[in-house]
Amino acid sequence: MTIPAGGVPPMTECESLIHQLDSGDPRVVRQAAFDLADSGCLEAAPCLLQMFHESGLDTMGALAYALGELHVQEAKPRLLELMKDPRTRGSRGSLMYALMVLDCNDDYEDILDFTRGDTWEVRQKALIILDEIAPFQSTDVLVSGRARLIAWLEDASLGDEARSHLAEAVEAHDIELRSRENLEGDEVDHLGLRGRRRGPHAGELVDLAPGGGLRSGPDFQKSPEATRPDEEGGESSDLDAPANPPSEHHDPQEDERSPADG
Repeated sequence: MTIPAGGVPPMTECESLIHQLDSGDPRVVRQAAFDLADSGCLEAAPCLLQMFHESGLDTMGALAYALGELHVQEAKPRLLELMKDPRTRGSRGSLMYALMVLDCNDDYEDILDFTRGDTWEVRQKALIILDEIAPFQSTDVLVSGRARLIAWLEDASLGDEARSHLAEAVEAHDIELRSRENLEGDEVDHLGLRGRRRGPHAGELVDLAPGGGLRSGPDFQKSPEATRPDEEGGESSDLDAPANPPSEHHDPQEDERSPADG
């Protein structure tokens, strides 16, 4: 490296992007966060994490996206907190995307609640996470969670899409419970799992979705890359998420929406 006459070495690309996070301009901060995620700059993790705890909704999605891409597990408590914040309603796509690539094995209850989230995108991503973490839950926890899902399905005010997502969550529980050798025969009979593809009440509700269920459709992808927040994939797009591939980021703040839009 050539050191200039002043004796101060030039900043690396990563250092330059970290410096841009302090600009105070939300557009610059969002673009820097996207670029840091794309570059895999792990040095930025502490700064991104601090900003994520302190920033407003105008940069929330971009910072969440970057922390997810860099696999910063320490961001998870704040992600879960923001998922439950009424102010983020309608702008939670990037929060869920970040959770998809982090370890959520200990967050079953929260993920289960997100399967009845406010948008299609939140519910769909929650189902993907649920599939990943179900094998790490105890049988008692899964049986209890399944009962809660069935109770939620009894809500007559549910729309077809929300009902179908909940039914898919029931199916995920059924698949995992059937796979366990230590599940007693009496319990299998009680749950209606023996010889069934889905649990009681779930089959006809899943069939409300085109093609017999969301899992059979092209939009239900197991890969986080296939559901990254820069793609249109739900009822509403995350305000701060990049709308193009990382190399072509534009500023989503140009959209005439507020973070509270549903």
